[in-house]
Amino acid sequence: MLLIKDATFKIKRGRKVGIIGDNGSWKSTLLREILKGEKSNIKIANKVTIGYFDQNQKTLIIVCHDRKFIGNICDYIIEIKDKCIKEFDCSYKHYINEKNKPRVSNEEKVDKEKLLLAQIKLSEVISLLSIEKDIAKKDKLEYEYNILLKEIKALKN
Repeated sequence: MLLIKDATFKIKRGRKVGIIGDNGSWKSTLLREILKGEKSNIKIANKVTIGYFDQNQKTLIIVCHDRKFIGNICDYIIEIKDKCIKEFDCSYKHYINEKNKPRVSNEEKVDKEKLLLAQIKLSEVISLLSIEKDIAKKDKLEYEYNILLKEIKALKN
């Protein structure tokens, strides 16, 4: 089967190339032949990345190390890391921004929760102190107040 006769072309480095043509013009067949790499007359440089867009599936999967290329083309990222696959339904730029965001550790979350609870308790103690008449109970509340202040100060540092 002859797809193209006497065709020669070179593609400059850094270009993103789309193969276009009418229905039945053998675009997909040509790309499949390039991807097979079995023909001795089809030569592909080492650092060329080839993606195939199946017209029936309407999905393009690109696997490459060129982040600039991925950044300009892809709107869905699949990350393989530590033998796990994570999917990101976003552009590469958004994916990088999300990956670079500072993360709050579980310890920091726990400390923030403890601080919030201590502040709530402190406001309750202050309210009770303002209305308490019994001196013994007031002394206990003042002691609790001082303990909570120290706890809050420690959690803030």
